[in-house]
This record gives sequence, C-alpha cells and structure tokens, in this order.
Amino acid sequence: MATNKPYKKLPGRHRGFVSGETTLWMGSDLLLLVTRKGTEEDYKRFYYNDIQSFIIRKTIRSMIQNLLLLLPLFFFVWMTIIADDEVLAIFMGGFAAMFFLGLAWNFFRGTSCTCHIKTRVQTEKLSSITKLVQAKKIINKVSPLIAQAQGRLPGDTGPITGVEEIKPVDDAL
Repeated sequence: MATNKPYKKLPGRHRGFVSGETTLWMGSDLLLLVTRKGTEEDYKRFYYNDIQSFIIRKTIRSMIQNLLLLLPLFFFVWMTIIADDEVLAIFMGGFAAMFFLGLAWNFFRGTSCTCHIKTRVQTEKLSSITKLVQAKKIINKVSPLIAQAQGRLPGDTGPITGVEEIKPVDDAL
C-alpha cells in the first residue's frame, strides 16, 4: 500500500548544541522549518503566496574551516617527515591523512553561505542551508511552486528563473 507523504525533506541540516537540529521541508502549499531541541519541536510555516524573497549571502566560513584543517595537516606532515621511528611516522601520517580527508571533504562541498527567507511580516534565517549549492537547489525546486501560488504579473511571459546572482555595487562613485 502506497503512502502519500505530504512533505518532502529538502537538502541540508543544521545541528547545534544549544540551537538544536533544524531541517527544511517542502509541502504542497508551504515550506516548513522544523527545529528540534531535546524533546520539543518548533514549527514555522512559510506559505508560498507569502514568500517575498530568499536572501543568500556568501560567507568565509568554509575558507576559515579549510585554514583550520590545513594548519594541523602541515604540522602532522612535518612530524611524519622528521620522525625517526617508523611507528611514530605511521601514526603521524594517519593523523595527516585524517586532516587531509576533512580538508578535501570541506573543499568539495563548496562555498558556504547564510540563507534567509523574507515574508511580509518576518525575515527568518534558514540555518539548515549552509552551502551555496544547497541554496540554489532548494530555490530551483521551490520557485515554480511560489510562482504558481502567487501568479504572474500582467505581461510577464518569460520563464521563471531560480537564482539570479547579484553583482556587488561599486561604492567608489
């Protein structure tokens, strides 16, 4: 027997020690932001006809994480090279390999970002969206549903675009 699932989980999840776990779900007429803290759950609903925009800002968080992984990587590689004992060299090489894998994983996940959703009455941070690739995927999935709920402006015949990159304004005028 097939079950009809009213919500589909979108990519991304944020786990914080104090803030709890946050996930984003897509329904037929709304986005649902679920935050779990211990035994309590908090739900915030964003109906497609109320959503005005998604605000995405690139951050340097992934660059800082890469730097924090690169420093111990260099240290353990250096310790592997200068180690006199073969067992110590293998031990230090193992630590270097772990930091290298963490660095590669973080690098290939892409640029970090923060994402907010704006409605008429609030602007809410979507903490489950931490990578630019995730944000673009989610907006491309949700944009047609938002356009369907809100309709089109008169005379608008162009395709609905998901993500438009806004270039920074030159302030040196």
